[in-house]
Formats: sequence, structure tokens, C-alpha cells
Amino acid sequence: MKAVASALALLVIGVGLLGWGGWNYIAGTTGEKATAVVEQCTKSYGRKGRSRTTCYGTWQQNGVAQRGQIDGVGDDDQGKSVEVRIHDGEAYAFSWPGVLVPGAIGVVMLIASVFWMASAFKGKKEEPPAQGWQGGPHPQARVPHPAGYAQHPQPQHPQPQHPQPQYAHPYAQRPGYPPQGQRPPAYPPAGYGQQPGYPPPGYPPAGYPPPGYPPAQYPPPGYPPR
Repeated sequence: MKAVASALALLVIGVGLLGWGGWNYIAGTTGEKATAVVEQCTKSYGRKGRSRTTCYGTWQQNGVAQRGQIDGVGDDDQGKSVEVRIHDGEAYAFSWPGVLVPGAIGVVMLIASVFWMASAFKGKKEEPPAQGWQGGPHPQARVPHPAGYAQHPQPQHPQPQHPQPQYAHPYAQRPGYPPQGQRPPAYPPAGYGQQPGYPPPGYPPAGYPPPGYPPAQYPPPGYPPR
């Protein structure tokens, strides 16, 4: 619909321009002949900056001097005498540009609008209607189970249970404690390391710690902090 409306608008504008060129031809070639003197031409500007030149002059009609607007002339004709045709007290000078320019543009717009409208209707007629799927079932379509098909339940795998580690001392059950580089007061607690079988036989190994370990002045004075 939008394409059809645009084509109709283009058609109307083309008809208007063609009629304007035709009127300029009729007004400049028919009617009472006279010789007019172009006395003054003024130029006016529209809202979009387009200029329009209007010329005024005098001529003789039935032996009586007349003054009015002269169409078909411009600034270059000011002060000249031109051949005009009189229609309803207004003079019209014949001008080929005034006939050909609007007429040619109007013809082009008419042809373009006809082709535009024809292509819009043709596209609507040739568009096939939407149809559903006419072939066989899709390869990935779900096939229903036949009658009597036994539905086997999915096997349930037991989740492994990981026992929580048991710590020997309550300090070790606190996440993030002791902080790195520090030990709580009175650590290790009393009786720690005196459990049966601790340390194991042969621990520490022979030659441990090595000679000279720990180094002198280690740990430094005041360490660990309290």
C-alpha cells in the first residue's frame, strides 16, 4: 500500500507539471497580440530560499494603455519590448523553457509512476501463499512409541559420600585459622605431640635437621607475635 500511495502522489505531481507546461504554451501562443515594455522586475524569496522573479510593464490593448504583470520574462528583459498575448488583463510572453522544462519533468514523473504502480501490483500477485510442510516427517521429529512398548526407568546412580575429615585438635576445625604467619597463644596446646605412637619410630630421620639449621638469630626477637 505504501508503494501504491507513493506512485499515486508521483502521478499527481507529474500531471500538474505537464498541465503547467501546456498552459504556458497555450497562454503564449493564443489570445490578442500586443507589444509590451518590461519596466520593472522584482525578486522575492520563499521560506526555503527559493527565488521568484515577477516583472511588470505596459502595453496597448484596443488603443488603451494597460499596465500589469508580464509572465515569461526575467531580469534580462527589463527595459526591452517583447511580444505578448493578453489573457484577462495579464500579458504572457512565449518562452520555450517555460514550456519544455515543466512538461519534460511531468512526462518523466508520469512514466515513473506508471511503472512503479505496475511493479507494486505485480509483486502482490506473484507472491505465493504460505503453505505448510507437505513432505514427510522431519528426521529429528519424535516418533511415538508403539503399543506395548515397555518404558524402562532410568537407572539411578548413588552419589558418593565423602566423609568429613576429623581433626585432632579444635584449632584445626576453624577455617582460615591460624592466619598465615601467625600462631595463636599457647600453641601448640599442652599435651600436643604426646599421643600414643607419635612421633613414629625413626622420626626424625638421622641427620635431621642438617648442621647449621636453623641459622643464627632465627627466629628474630619478638617472633612469633603475641
